[in-house]
Amino acid sequence: MIICLITGIAVHLSANEKIYINREVTTHIVMPENIKMVDISTTKIIGNQCTDNIVRIKPYLENDSISSEGYSENELLGTLTIIGERHIAQYDILYTESPDCASTIYNVSYNETQSYINPEVSMPMAEIARYAWAVYGSRRK
Repeated sequence: MIICLITGIAVHLSANEKIYINREVTTHIVMPENIKMVDISTTKIIGNQCTDNIVRIKPYLENDSISSEGYSENELLGTLTIIGERHIAQYDILYTESPDCASTIYNVSYNETQSYINPEVSMPMAEIARYAWAVYGSRRK
């Protein structure tokens, strides 16, 4: 029973999309809706939310210098969770030694997210915009 449980967890964890980062590249993750919360699961990754729908991350190296010491190729640095107005996405963040292989901009698609009813959001911004345009375009009565 325990082996099945462990196997099930391993399958679930490996199902996350992967984003590769490098210390010389800032990776911007663009969500298709406004972000309400970001969780970085480890101190190996640093970042912040720079706009309503963009998070930027980099690997954190204690003694960031020219030396080659640091993380190894394909090392799992942690999991990034992004919660939007109506969707949630999780990504495994892996280190790559090649700056050319690191993502500079990663666009989150709705296919990579799970539906989530955020109790803090009564109406998403996209829906508010649709209503505003409908009112604007309607004829006066």
